[in-house]
Amino acid sequence: MKRIFILTAALLTSYLYAEFTLEEPSRHQDRSFAIVIDRESYGKAKIAVDAYRAAIEKDGLACYLMIEKDEQPNAIKAEVMKLYQAEKAFEGIALVGDVPIPMIRDAQHLCSAFKMDSERFKDFQRSSVASDRFYEDFDLTFKFLKQDTLNPLLYYFSLTSEGPQKIDKEIYSGRIKPPVDTEEKYTLLREYLERIARQKQEIHEIKNMLTFAGHGYHSESLASWEWDLLSLREQFPQLYKSGHEIKNFNHASSNHMKKILLTEIQNPALDMALFHAHGAYDTQYLNGYPLPQNMDGYIESAKLFLRSKIQGAARRKKDLVPLKEYYVNNYGVPIEWMDNALADSMLLADSLLSAGLDIYTSDLKDINIQPKFVMFDQCFNGQFFKTDYISGAYLFNGGNTIAAVANSVNVKQDIWADEFLGLLNKGFRVGHWHQTRTFLESHIIGDPTFHFSEVPSDLIKNLRLNKNEKFWLKQLKSEDPVLRGLAVRKLYECQPEKFIDELINLYNGDSSYIVRLQAVKCLSFTRSKAFEDILLQCASDPSEMIRRITAIWMGKIGREDYLPVLTKMMMYDHSERVARQADESLGLIHPVRAISVVQKECSQMPKIAEPEILEERIVSGLKRDKEWLDEIIHLLQADTTDKARKGNLRTLRNYSFHQAVAEVCNFVLDKKTDPDTRIVGVEALGWFTFSKEREYILETCGQLITQKDLSAELREESVKTIKRLKEGSNDPVTP
Repeated sequence: MKRIFILTAALLTSYLYAEFTLEEPSRHQDRSFAIVIDRESYGKAKIAVDAYRAAIEKDGLACYLMIEKDEQPNAIKAEVMKLYQAEKAFEGIALVGDVPIPMIRDAQHLCSAFKMDSERFKDFQRSSVASDRFYEDFDLTFKFLKQDTLNPLLYYFSLTSEGPQKIDKEIYSGRIKPPVDTEEKYTLLREYLERIARQKQEIHEIKNMLTFAGHGYHSESLASWEWDLLSLREQFPQLYKSGHEIKNFNHASSNHMKKILLTEIQNPALDMALFHAHGAYDTQYLNGYPLPQNMDGYIESAKLFLRSKIQGAARRKKDLVPLKEYYVNNYGVPIEWMDNALADSMLLADSLLSAGLDIYTSDLKDINIQPKFVMFDQCFNGQFFKTDYISGAYLFNGGNTIAAVANSVNVKQDIWADEFLGLLNKGFRVGHWHQTRTFLESHIIGDPTFHFSEVPSDLIKNLRLNKNEKFWLKQLKSEDPVLRGLAVRKLYECQPEKFIDELINLYNGDSSYIVRLQAVKCLSFTRSKAFEDILLQCASDPSEMIRRITAIWMGKIGREDYLPVLTKMMMYDHSERVARQADESLGLIHPVRAISVVQKECSQMPKIAEPEILEERIVSGLKRDKEWLDEIIHLLQADTTDKARKGNLRTLRNYSFHQAVAEVCNFVLDKKTDPDTRIVGVEALGWFTFSKEREYILETCGQLITQKDLSAELREESVKTIKRLKEGSNDPVTP
C-alpha cells in the first residue's frame, strides 16, 4: 500500500462525523472479515444477520459487525481501512442491504469495455460505473462530485490523478442487496441470510457444472469456444471422471435453449453455472432468431427481420416510408412483407417469439435455482443499483445459489473470463478468487466468503505475501496446473525483472495451456523486448486465445516487423476471431505498408484460395483505415469544430493508430487549442500503454505539465496519462 496512512488521515475527517456501531468478533481467529449493513436493514433482519455472522465465524473468520446510518462512502471506507490496519489478516467485507453505492467517473481505463462519452450522455447514472473497488482498493483516490437526487444510495466520484491508475485490491467484497425496493426487500434479505447460514454448515464440492455460450458471444467461433472448454478441463479435471458431470451448451445446439437452461438450473445436483453471453440488467440473451430449415423458413425469417426494423423505428417515432423504400429498393423485397408489422396480432406474435429466446427476471420468480455459484460473463447483469437485476434474482430466489459474479456495465468478450477460476476447486473463497480480477465493473453478488471444499490455509496465508518466493517456487513444481499458474503470477510479483527468463521457459516448456497463458500475461506486464519478441512465437500457438490476444498486442505495440506475421494470421488462421483481430491490427500499425505485405502474401497463395478476391477485400479495408487515419489528422489540423475533433480523438481509445500519435502530441501542446479538446486528446494518448510511441507521449505530457497557465483539469489528465503509461494497462489482456 503506497499511501495508506496518508489516505487514512484524510478519510478520518469524514469518520469523525460518522454514526457507526462497531461490534467486535466473538472470538479471535487467524483471519478476519466484516459485515457492513445499514441500520434499517439490521433492525429488520437482526436475527438473520447474526446467524450469518455466526456461520462466518464458525467457518474460520473472526467477524466484525459494522452498522451504519446514512453515511457517505468515504466514512465507511475509512472505518474499513482502520480494521485492515488493526488486523494482520483482514480479508474482506460484505455490503449488506442499503449500503451507499459509489458511482465512478473518469476511470474508463479501469474497465474492460466501457467507454461512454460522458459529455454526450449527460445522465450521470448511465455514464458512471457502479463499483465497489472504491471500498476494496485503498490506494485509488476519488473526488466526491454529488449524491444522486432520485436514488440517494448513489454517490458520484471522479478518479483523481493522486493515486495509481490501475487496480490492486487490498480486500475483497460482496454485495448482498435484494433486487426490490419495497418492504419485501427485508423479507428477502432475511430469507437469504438464514438460508446461507444453514448452507455454510455444509461441505460443498464441485461435482456438477453447466456452461453456456450464447448467440454472438464468441462471434460464432467454435475454435474460441473449444479453448474455453479445454481451460475448464485443466482447472476442473474431476468433472471428466465417473460420478461427476459437466454439460457444455452452445446456443447453436438448439432453438430451445431457454427451456433447456431453465430446466438445467433447477437440477439439485448442479454446483456451478458459467454463462458467457450478451446481457442486460434484467435479461440473459441466449439465442438469435431460429435458423431457417427450408425455403418457407427463409422467407419468414426475412419478414421477421423487416418487421423488427419497422417496429424499432416506430418506437423511436421515425418516418417509416423512407425506411420501407430502402429495403424494397436495396433488397428487392415486396413491400407487403412490411405492411402488417405494426398490427396488434403481429406485435404480440413477435413479442412472444422474442420472449421465448432469452431468460428474463420474470422467468425466475417461481423456480428453485440450484447452483451454489454462478458466473455471469455478460454485460449489465450485475447492476445491483437497480431493482429487478438478474444476478440478484438468482440469489434471492429461494433456491440454493449462494454467490454470483456479474458486471455493472458492459464487458469485453476478449477478457480471460475464467482466469484462476480453478482456485474455487481448491477451496479458495469466492472473494479470494475475485481479488485477482481487476476490472472496475466486476462484482461478487452474495456471500464473498463462500467456498467449496476446505479452505487451504497455507495458500491463503501467502496470497498477499508477495515476497515469499520460497513458498511459491515449491508450488511451481506442483503437478496441478491451477497451483502452477498461481505460482507463476506470485513469483512474477516477487521479482518481475528477475523472472523474465523463467517466464519464457515456462511458456516454451509447460504442458498446461493455462500456465503458458499466465506466463505470457506476466511477460506482458513487463512490456519488455523479451515480451515483444515472444509474440512472434505466440502467433502460431495451438491456443486460439493466445493467438487472438497476440494479434491484439501486436497492434497495440505497433512494430512494423509484425506486419508479415499478422498477414499470415489474417489469411490462414482457422479462427475467424483471430483473423479479424489480425486484420484490425494491420491497419493500426501502418495501413499503407501493410498493403504491399498483403499483396506479396496473396501472390504466393494457391489459386484455389482465390487470392485476387481476398486481396481486393483486404486492401480495400486497409485503404479505409488509411482514410480514417487521414481524417483524424486532418481534423486536428483544419479549422473545424471542437465537437468533431473530440469525436475523432475518442476513436483512438479503441483504434490506436500509431501514426496519429505525433499529430495528437503536437495538438495537445498547442496553447491556442480549446482546453477541453486538449483534455480529450491527452486522455486518448493514455490508451497507448503498449505503443512503441509511449516514451514520446510521456515526453509530451512532461512538457505539457510545465506550461504556464495550464488549467487544473488539463494538468490532472496529463498526470493520469503519465501514470497510465508508466504503470501499464489495468489488465493487459484488455489494453
